[in-house]
Amino acid sequence: MRIPNFFQTSTKALCLERQMFSIKLILFLSFIILLGISNAAFSQGNQLNQKVSITGNVSDNEGSPLPGVNIMIKGTSIGTVTDFDGKYNITVENSKSILVFSFIGHISKEIEVGNRTKIDVKLEADVKGLDEVVVVGYGTEKKSDITGALSSVSSEEIKEMPVYNVNQALQGRAAGVDIVNTGFSANSTPMVRVRGTRSIKANNDPMYIIDGIPVEAGISEINPMDVESIEVLKDASATAIYGSRAANGVILITTRRGQSGKISVNYEGSVGFETPLVKFPLTTGHE
Repeated sequence: MRIPNFFQTSTKALCLERQMFSIKLILFLSFIILLGISNAAFSQGNQLNQKVSITGNVSDNEGSPLPGVNIMIKGTSIGTVTDFDGKYNITVENSKSILVFSFIGHISKEIEVGNRTKIDVKLEADVKGLDEVVVVGYGTEKKSDITGALSSVSSEEIKEMPVYNVNQALQGRAAGVDIVNTGFSANSTPMVRVRGTRSIKANNDPMYIIDGIPVEAGISEINPMDVESIEVLKDASATAIYGSRAANGVILITTRRGQSGKISVNYEGSVGFETPLVKFPLTTGHE
């Protein structure tokens, strides 16, 4: 008769109890960790969804208050304006909201609310548009100081469309300047007229000046990417400077120059065909 080993049975039971205790402990700790994460996420969500009242002052660089400044919540149609003393009060949705401050003649500014309830803002004056410099017949002048009839085309406007020559870059961008293609070839020279035709038999082409030097051959051979700006003088003040040669207007071209600082290299290429690649059979007039 076999006698059972009670010591071996009790040892196995003790190991099983320890394993069950370890599993329960792990499950309990996991529950505690998940509960803490959910509470943190819930509190953060409440903080993000909580509306915040923002106050502050808006002034210029010299500290003078700016009345009538537009303050908008980015991405919404909710906004307000500053009072006579430059003060404002606006309620945002949460701390992640962004306020956009804009005022005529000043650079707009975007500020994230964050944890603040008072935001004071200083707007810088946008003097770039007021101090824009253009080339005239006797040098350079501020655009706001020019009283004569003048049209200006910058290099940024020239880059907007792929063109073969400067005449195409000027076409449709200067008031009072008519540019008409005289042929269907890519190398054909357009006809340029400033404020219409003045003579029936005489030459009606305007006077071209490149970097202060008058040219007679026109500007069709100039690479548009080498042009910094184009100014067109259309009134009698051009005649007073250049004489009878400017009776049909003057087109001033300023080319690019080297600038100090880091080296910048830009490349743009294009390919064109002067003759058709495929000729389709056509019928004659009799046919």
